[in-house]
Amino acid sequence: MKLRAVLAFAVVFALAGTVGFGDSQRRTVKGSFGPFAETGAVVGQCDGFEVWADWVALITWVDVLDKDGQWVRSTQHYKVLGESLYYNSEDPDHAVAGGPGETENANFDAASGILSLHGLSFKVRVPGYGLIWGETGNFVAQCDPYTFQNCEVVSNTGHNQYNDQDLAALCDYLK
Repeated sequence: MKLRAVLAFAVVFALAGTVGFGDSQRRTVKGSFGPFAETGAVVGQCDGFEVWADWVALITWVDVLDKDGQWVRSTQHYKVLGESLYYNSEDPDHAVAGGPGETENANFDAASGILSLHGLSFKVRVPGYGLIWGETGNFVAQCDPYTFQNCEVVSNTGHNQYNDQDLAALCDYLK
């Protein structure tokens, strides 16, 4: 979950710096980035191989700026288009589809440094068996205001196999 949100934040923060600002009122700036492909993203480590993932995603966002054009908050939506693919780095023929419905919403409050994420970030189901690996729920971190660096986890609830690196069932399937 954090991997995708950090990537999304970096893109949006870079693009927001190029926006012109209005004179007297709070305003919103909407945007999107993508679709773009992520290939060979390292999901975790198994005995003898890494789990890699490929996906195509779209990021949309709304930034809220104050009357002086200063960033107040952002809301982002990160959506994997179609299915993702999770595979054994040493034998890519050992693979399983992820999704559909892998998506994540992020909220950044600039002044407080609060980052909150929620959604179904990762989902791997085996037909006839069910969910073998997933990351869902709510994640809240306290970060340095405006920069969102030096984040400390405040709360992490839900099914957290990515954050906890609980890869046993996924590793077994991809052997």
